[in-house]
Amino acid sequence: MNAQIKWVGWLLLAVLPWTASADLAENTVVIDGVPHTLTDVTEPRVKARIQEAMRWFAARTGLNANIPLPEIKSASRAYMRRIYQQLRQGDPGQAIGALYYFTRDAVTKKPKRMVLLLEKDVFDAQNPKQFSKAAHEAFHHVQFMNGLLDRLSCAGKLEAQAYRAQADWLIEHHYWDSFFIRHLYSIARRYDICRDK
Repeated sequence: MNAQIKWVGWLLLAVLPWTASADLAENTVVIDGVPHTLTDVTEPRVKARIQEAMRWFAARTGLNANIPLPEIKSASRAYMRRIYQQLRQGDPGQAIGALYYFTRDAVTKKPKRMVLLLEKDVFDAQNPKQFSKAAHEAFHHVQFMNGLLDRLSCAGKLEAQAYRAQADWLIEHHYWDSFFIRHLYSIARRYDICRDK
């Protein structure tokens, strides 16, 4: 498989030829004999909040927010872990909450499919900390659709920007868990030191 895969923190940036992975192209995956199916998130408030988070991020960074939403899907923990393992080649060992991936056409390199996955039974749009994970992944969608992944030599910078924005978003939305917010800023500082080479 000719795949360029980048892992940056919570972000799973999968730069794959569109035919490279059945799991990433299909909505149903059989895991241990049990079918796991992605379902569309149809709740208008969730989509509206994700769109709002994308606009907020774009306004802070000067990026274009006039872009289509990614597909917003709900997935079982087993499905999320399968995608994580396929991209990261490891076990997340915990709830993932949210992740973003995309595929590209093998020839044109244009985006083929962009998906923001929300973990069933974990994701709660009313919980600011949980929603901030979806917002973080939506920030990566804005970065990708604005071509930042192709322009930067260090994908870690994208992750640092998204972690800082996630912390700032939480503060602006009156979430005061200072330990978690400091943790996000600490992660951002680690990603500022690029090791992508």
